[in-house]
Amino acid sequence: MSNPPGSILHFAKYTFLDTNDVRDHFALLLIPEDKSDFINSIYCCVITSHDDLTMGLTKYAVRLISRYRCFPKPSTYVHTHKVDVQEKKGLSRGNPRGILLGNDIKNVFRKLQSYVLSKSQLPPEIQATIIREWRRHYSTQL
Repeated sequence: MSNPPGSILHFAKYTFLDTNDVRDHFALLLIPEDKSDFINSIYCCVITSHDDLTMGLTKYAVRLISRYRCFPKPSTYVHTHKVDVQEKKGLSRGNPRGILLGNDIKNVFRKLQSYVLSKSQLPPEIQATIIREWRRHYSTQL
C-alpha cells in the first residue's frame, strides 16, 4: 500500500538536488508512490528546523503548528519550494514516521499549491497530480 501525500518520511540517505549533499533527513511525501511516474523514486519536499529567512524564501516555508514526536526540535518547517525526487532505497526503516495533522494540512497545501502553480519547474502533469492527490486525500480539511 502506498503512503498518502502529507506523510512524514525519514531518509537515511537524502540527496539534496541543489547541492548534491547526502545526509539523513526528514521529508514530506508529495505524491503517493502508486501515482508517481517513477518506479523506485518518490516526490518529496524538505522538512527542517531552518526557516530560510536569510534566503528570502519564507513565502514558501510553513512552520508546523502541531507537535510531532518524530522531530528532534519543536520548531519545524516544511519547505514547499525544495521539491526533490528521492530514491526509495534511501528511506530509513519504520516509515512513515507521521502524517500532517489539522491546520498543518491546510497551511502546507496552500503554500505548496502556490509554489507548484507559479514558480515550480515541475512538468505540468506532475503539478496536476500533486494538487489532485492532496485534494483527494484531504478534501474535507482544505
